[in-house]
Amino acid sequence: MGVRTRVRQLHKDQKGFTLLEVLIAMFILAIIAVPLCRVYVSAAQTNAKARKQASATAVAENTMEGINAFSYDDVIRQFEEVSDGEFLICQNVSQRHGSVGADGKAVYVLEGVGEDVYQFDVRVTIDPSVYERENELDDRKVNDYELVAMSGYNSAKDYLYVLAEGSLRSHFGLDYDSIHDQVNRKLRITVTKEGTGEDQGVVVSMEVGYWRNSEPMPTVLEPCGAQRFEGEDALRSVYLCYEPNYAAGFGAGQDQIEIINTDNVEFELYLIKQSCPTWSDLAVREALYAPRITVEEGQWAEEDQGSYLKIYNNYGTNLALDSAISDAPVSYLYRYRGAEDGATKSETGKATDTALAQALYIGGSAVHTEKRFRMFSVTVEVYEAGAYAENFDGSTKPRVTALSNQ
Repeated sequence: MGVRTRVRQLHKDQKGFTLLEVLIAMFILAIIAVPLCRVYVSAAQTNAKARKQASATAVAENTMEGINAFSYDDVIRQFEEVSDGEFLICQNVSQRHGSVGADGKAVYVLEGVGEDVYQFDVRVTIDPSVYERENELDDRKVNDYELVAMSGYNSAKDYLYVLAEGSLRSHFGLDYDSIHDQVNRKLRITVTKEGTGEDQGVVVSMEVGYWRNSEPMPTVLEPCGAQRFEGEDALRSVYLCYEPNYAAGFGAGQDQIEIINTDNVEFELYLIKQSCPTWSDLAVREALYAPRITVEEGQWAEEDQGSYLKIYNNYGTNLALDSAISDAPVSYLYRYRGAEDGATKSETGKATDTALAQALYIGGSAVHTEKRFRMFSVTVEVYEAGAYAENFDGSTKPRVTALSNQ
């Protein structure tokens, strides 16, 4: 067979696609491609949404971390007082709005917060009331306590006693209005040395007594707590946290606190009254609260020595009140024996009286006077940009994410 014959045979065996076959193939391809395109579009949209969600979450977490780095007072100051360049809670903020409401709850808005390629409006709610009781009949919560300004508390060196909540009410079965006119209370702290040599230690004991105005003061008080500290110099501080008997200003009742330290143990005493911030007449109660503090010690080693005991208290402060209060009604009686002849001597008066202040050491405030140590709840809500203009109703600019420390 010649070459030309073979070429013609090859051309004769080759076949192409007909127009119908091409159309059928294109139709089949379209059927397959359309769903695939939808998958790709959906995946792209999902990726964009996930990216936006991740950005919003980053804004919420950064804002929460920024708030947690500050105290309550400093958080409020950051939102309301500092300049844009000094605002450290969150970065890339266009504008700030908001304030603290009459109920103590603060609501702030961070407008136009930038993250990645997105912008958001952030609403921050700060509420300390969840850590406060609603009235004096409820159990105390964290923010209802006056916080002692103590550092490095050590149970091996420090004695802490908290007088049971509502002790006056539970003891007499009376409400406060009745207690104001009828009840007195005496708290006694006795500090003694015990043992000798290697067995020497210091014992702190607590007693309490109640009596009505028509009754004599009990000669024996009820023991309610005691602890031994090993070693002659083991005791460092005594902390007494108690609910005050505000009866002193309203009726004949009075709080009496007695410290017996005739063994001359050197330590610091912290008297911390606790009060309910929801009482409408709290300022009046505080102004009239007049406890009597009696301290009895042994013989001085030197004539001008001064007391072995150092007293700190919070009678001049109340964290629930914005205005300062006076500790003038508080009276002191200090008894001791002179260094030369051992004769009993005494000084009485107010903390500001010169003779008393020279004999009995009465220090400054024993509590934190700021709300920086108060707890508060935080909710951070991140919306699409423009939500602030819509009052965060979510109609067209919905919430993307939210974060809470509760």
